[in-house]
Amino acid sequence: MAALLGHDSLQQFATVMQQQLPSVLSDGGVQLANLLQEQPYGTRVRLTAVAAVLCGAWLRLVVSKAAPSLWSLLLVVPLVAFNHWLPLLFHYREELCTRCTLMLLMILGNFKAIGLCLGRGPLAGGWSVGQTCLLYMLPIYPSQDTGGVKKGRLTDDQGTAGQALLSFVVNTSFCVTLAYLLATFDLPVMIKYYFYALALYGFVTFLMDGPAALLISCMGLKVVPPFDKPWLAETLADFWSRRWNNTTSLTLRALVYDPIVERRLIKQQQQQQQPGTAARTPLLLRLAGMTATFAV
Repeated sequence: MAALLGHDSLQQFATVMQQQLPSVLSDGGVQLANLLQEQPYGTRVRLTAVAAVLCGAWLRLVVSKAAPSLWSLLLVVPLVAFNHWLPLLFHYREELCTRCTLMLLMILGNFKAIGLCLGRGPLAGGWSVGQTCLLYMLPIYPSQDTGGVKKGRLTDDQGTAGQALLSFVVNTSFCVTLAYLLATFDLPVMIKYYFYALALYGFVTFLMDGPAALLISCMGLKVVPPFDKPWLAETLADFWSRRWNNTTSLTLRALVYDPIVERRLIKQQQQQQQPGTAARTPLLLRLAGMTATFAV
């Protein structure tokens, strides 16, 4: 073929493909999403759920079988690309809440999948296929044994399924009440701002406490509390590291902070049995890890 077309022709063809293929794939993906947007909302929700289950099964049955390495990242490249496309199934105006929620879940799922390739994060345990699918799809972080090394709230427990369900009901009622007050009454501006902030807290806890109750009751997993009375925080560090959005902070810690302070990207299992490692970590490395985590 090279002799028939000539080296210059092949080189020109390769250059054109390199320049145009990403645009073609991107345009094709948008067109497919726009076509699927014509389907009923329930159909698209079910399609999203099925796709997420298939991705979770791929992570457990294929990706987790490969030894943690940079090469194993190639196994999750299609999954990451697919997760970026999936929120496009929902219209950016009429279904903005669904689209934004799904986008945040898929970003968190991408971090979890990348962490699995490095032997880190919530998916890097001996989970079943069902447990992996739920941990991948939902904004939840399982409580883990750190071998005596204190790592934020990683060893804490949300409690029983009943406690998680009660928290879910209370926060949902709180969020609905605030939404009703904001929609019904003409409140002063400052009170509106406070109510908006509280409603945001109620909404994100609604997204996390419900899945926590599901995981605890169905799979028997111990789950780190996503939020823990953030208004009781005594310092800014206590607020960010222990009380606010522990699911995201622990995921980023495993994927960003720990590799920096350990000075290696791939997790080594024997490190779990070294209590006191954090105390011997140079201050400069810890500061670099915290800065990088906050930046991400």
